[in-house]
Amino acid sequence: MEGRFNIMNALAATAAARALGADAKSIRAGLRHVKVPGRMNLFQKNGAMILVDYAHNFLSFTELFDSLERDYPGRPIKVVCGCPGGKNLLRRRDIGRLCGKHASYVYLTEEDPGFEDPEEICRQMAAFIDEDRRAGWEIITDRVAAVEKAVSELGDGDILIVAGKGEEVYRKFRGEYLPCESDIQVVRRCLGESFTAPAD
Repeated sequence: MEGRFNIMNALAATAAARALGADAKSIRAGLRHVKVPGRMNLFQKNGAMILVDYAHNFLSFTELFDSLERDYPGRPIKVVCGCPGGKNLLRRRDIGRLCGKHASYVYLTEEDPGFEDPEEICRQMAAFIDEDRRAGWEIITDRVAAVEKAVSELGDGDILIVAGKGEEVYRKFRGEYLPCESDIQVVRRCLGESFTAPAD
């Protein structure tokens, strides 16, 4: 799993396992194949990296950008993200500013808009992205279309973060839970990979 924070998590799990009596061989075997759907899931495309992650707030975006910039210095980072409706408005400011500071391009899209207008949420985030005047951006409210376009426009060496929804197969819209493709499913489809859809 990518991310220096995952190294710290693995070390913490190792320490806890050793304290409970697990041997090094068992711990190594347990960590070797660990994968959490929606958490730093890595895909490759012609020299580009795609990371699908649940990052959705100031802390998670900060850790994610910091880790990528330290491990892959100089590589352009693109982001697909949004903010949920009915939540703290400071999240839109924080994520917008972080994307403006660290990303080269941002595809703003819906992320569980609830009873709010997803395009208005995206416009609010864009205003904070523009404070730094470094990152380009566009609004594509259809999340599937946003991920599809972001993947199709990847260049050699680019890093794409698809943030917020992970493996979730629903969106919260006007009091309803509407079925949709997960971010992981969309990325896999764009790359021609097969996947097993979750049971209803």
